[in-house]
Amino acid sequence: MSSESFCELNKVRPRFRDMHIAHCEKIPEHIIDLGIDWCQKPHRLLIPGCVKTHFTCCLVRQAIRRFGLHQIRWTKSKALDDRILEAFNQYGDTPLPLCQYCDVGILFIDDFGDQAKEPNATTTS
Repeated sequence: MSSESFCELNKVRPRFRDMHIAHCEKIPEHIIDLGIDWCQKPHRLLIPGCVKTHFTCCLVRQAIRRFGLHQIRWTKSKALDDRILEAFNQYGDTPLPLCQYCDVGILFIDDFGDQAKEPNATTTS
């Protein structure tokens, strides 16, 4: 499966599909350097600010080339949240939606933290 197929399967918007880490004019250079380092040795990475989806798509393309598609999983935070909530409401437990992410080498969660803006989100203080 190609990166294009990956984008189709994961519903990545067309404007983000051809991103390359070397052509990220809107992303600060120190973030690009962080991404280049990440491509050599993936580790937990939280990217704050704007153009995150753009940059993450660049990392996905590099990761597919380097590690193969079978190692990569992408989800929107809202979609993951919805699957967990649905499983909890239906079964009173949440392991099923989470298990599908356990065996993957690299997990991208797009818009992580934005679910607090959603109407069904709960926050604690």
